[in-house]
Amino acid sequence: MTQEVRRLPLVIRPLPDEPFDSWFEAMAHAHDATVCEMAIALGLLGEHGTWRGGGVTAAWAIRLDAGQASTLEAATGIAAEEFHQMTRVRFWQFGARHARNGSLSGGAPVAGNGGRFCPECLADDGGRWRMSWQLPTGFACLRHRRLLADTCAACGLPPRRRGHPGNLIPRPGHCHNRASGTAVRDKRCRGDLTADAHRIEVGGAVLDAQRTVFRTLSSGRASFGIYAQMPQPALVVLDDLRLLARLGRNIAQEQADLVSTDANLPLAMRFQAETPLGDWTKGRPERAASIAVGVTLAIEALQDRESALRLLNGRLSAYTTYSPHTPQLQELMAASLGRRRRPTAVLQSASIPAADPAATARKLPIMLWDAWARRLVPRRTNREIAATALSAAVTLAGTPLTHAAALQYLDPQAPSGQVTQVMRQLGQSPSESGTIVALIRLAEHLAQTDVPIDYSRRRALDCEGLLPRDQWVAICRECNVHPGSVRRYVTAKHYLFQRITGSPLLHAPTAWRDRLTVNDREVGEFGSSIPALVRAALTRVGREFLATNDIQEPLEWQPSHELVADLDLPPAPAGEGVLWPVARPARDIAAPTARAMQRAYRAGATMRELSEQAGLSRQTIARVLHDIDTDSRIGRPREFHFDPDWLRDRYIADKLTIAQIADQAGCSTTLIRRSLRKAGIEARDRGTGSTVAMMHPHPLAGDSSLLRKVLIGRNGVQRAQRYLAAVGQPSMRAAASSLGAPVGTVRAQLKRIAHDAGGPLFQAAVRGGPLTLTARGETLATELRRAFRSGDQCYGACDESVDDASQSRV
Repeated sequence: MTQEVRRLPLVIRPLPDEPFDSWFEAMAHAHDATVCEMAIALGLLGEHGTWRGGGVTAAWAIRLDAGQASTLEAATGIAAEEFHQMTRVRFWQFGARHARNGSLSGGAPVAGNGGRFCPECLADDGGRWRMSWQLPTGFACLRHRRLLADTCAACGLPPRRRGHPGNLIPRPGHCHNRASGTAVRDKRCRGDLTADAHRIEVGGAVLDAQRTVFRTLSSGRASFGIYAQMPQPALVVLDDLRLLARLGRNIAQEQADLVSTDANLPLAMRFQAETPLGDWTKGRPERAASIAVGVTLAIEALQDRESALRLLNGRLSAYTTYSPHTPQLQELMAASLGRRRRPTAVLQSASIPAADPAATARKLPIMLWDAWARRLVPRRTNREIAATALSAAVTLAGTPLTHAAALQYLDPQAPSGQVTQVMRQLGQSPSESGTIVALIRLAEHLAQTDVPIDYSRRRALDCEGLLPRDQWVAICRECNVHPGSVRRYVTAKHYLFQRITGSPLLHAPTAWRDRLTVNDREVGEFGSSIPALVRAALTRVGREFLATNDIQEPLEWQPSHELVADLDLPPAPAGEGVLWPVARPARDIAAPTARAMQRAYRAGATMRELSEQAGLSRQTIARVLHDIDTDSRIGRPREFHFDPDWLRDRYIADKLTIAQIADQAGCSTTLIRRSLRKAGIEARDRGTGSTVAMMHPHPLAGDSSLLRKVLIGRNGVQRAQRYLAAVGQPSMRAAASSLGAPVGTVRAQLKRIAHDAGGPLFQAAVRGGPLTLTARGETLATELRRAFRSGDQCYGACDESVDDASQSRV
């Protein structure tokens, strides 16, 4: 329970960066009380509590429990959280490393003595201390741009190596070490710490190094220099700093010019002249000058890879352990010794908080997301093996797992030998230079992110009934693409299977392989060439499949590529699949004018008229109108009734072909053949009879000698009609365009007519002028127009005779 304490009438507010023991001593001095009396008044000791020496106040400066903080709040009115922030483990929380028993480890970056100080700050603030002076890596006062003092000028010892005696009243700004040369325990040095006879100014490089240390500890991560692409935790970075600082001090003892710029000359002189023998060789020296020189050189070396290598080369023992250091420094340490760090070792040594391979495997597909895999290992031809190796790499990052052990969390059936081969080669190619860094960042992101997909559950789904054949055909019909062969359908099933589960094709249902086997390359090409509408439809099918299995998750998810935006990674290669042909191109052609055709049809236009205008079949027009909910009119096909005598005269007497008779009547040749059989007229044999008939002039020629030469042979009437169409046109090309026929065909037919007529029909064309006729051409055009007019009258009479004959039969 919280001890009952009396609210103190006089309370001193703590400074923003003041440690608890400094505030405690200031309170005791203000109340003219001993340390023990102040502890009782604040509720930190019972009224009859036992004082256990100055180590008690030192322990309070490191950590306060919840009961102590509550008691302090009751006694002072200052929030308990503010007292917690005055302790070393809370203020410097990212630099605290704890032992197995929970106490602060002596090797932690924030542990150690708190003896260094700035005399000018003590003078300004009434003897109050700063948190930054307690750090083993604290060596400069940024406010006064000077080196911190190490010892009391009176006794020559660090002034706060031990806690304040409990039976004495503190005097802020004065040394409380036991006085030298006396046996009396209560006799204290009381040297004035604000008096400074050896002020050492420092330059910008030293101050920047101190700022970098403070920034790393306060933020918990280092992102400067070699850590820019892959920031590292403060604890590990300070271990890097300790190693490089020791090497830097060794160099500085031999080469003073490394730190002896104009601004740092006093510091270099102090370091070389006054540093105790052996202090500069320690991992944690006691003198501020030694720390300042080492840390400054270490921070400068860590700014780029080449500088760090220069500092390491030839000075690192071959037996130096890699494990306490960051992956970046490990790689540099190996390079300085002529070795190469294996990618797996770099991944294993990554500092990832709370790395849990089982939890990571639940957040990862067996094959890493396709867009990520294509960027991290673009040159790998086997997509399945490369993507599986990348997922295994993310799983083992920050853990002591091997490749095979990591694969056990993802896919025990994976070919571990092939995956290991890919892992050994990661990062060797220039195009994969950022792969290891990207994998570590991805592992850190997954460790800190709640992924919306549980891939371990997806991998256990039964997908045998996924995407039946009729559903695939319906999707293709809806998207107006050809469903393709059985191979395209089976590829689509495997493609959707991989999108849902993220697993290799080996895990697809066995029944699919019994029908047809597809490989990973085909699935990849399918995914890169699939039309957007088909992709969206398959996405819908996948979501419905998950809902059927009671899984309320998105179909796909992957981390944002912003994680690796600053890395030199190639973009994911774009797919170059073939374009899928549409299933009904005629409908696509008619679709833009569908509404206009609907209005014309409702206004009375026929299907035949609409088809002629659009250049499409009547069936296509009917389907297009049906797609937009147009009610069709019931039509009646035209009926033909032929007089047997008329047919006999045309076919036997005039020797016309069936095609010529059909052309005269305006019907099909099939109907003419059927009518000849019905009339009992025996058809001529193919060949001789037809050839002879083709040598006779067409009946339209009549008695005209000129027309009897022209209207003869196969397609004679058609050639004559095209001749009349060409008359008056500006050019032969324009004539061909109006007829909808190739220019070469029209030119050949007009040449044939000129030959049959016995001379040229067109005069030589004048550039820019229309086609002009010769005298023979004018005569031929006149007689052809007369013949065709009389022919129309004959056909009308023929129709009337046919109608009369049919009426008489009725």
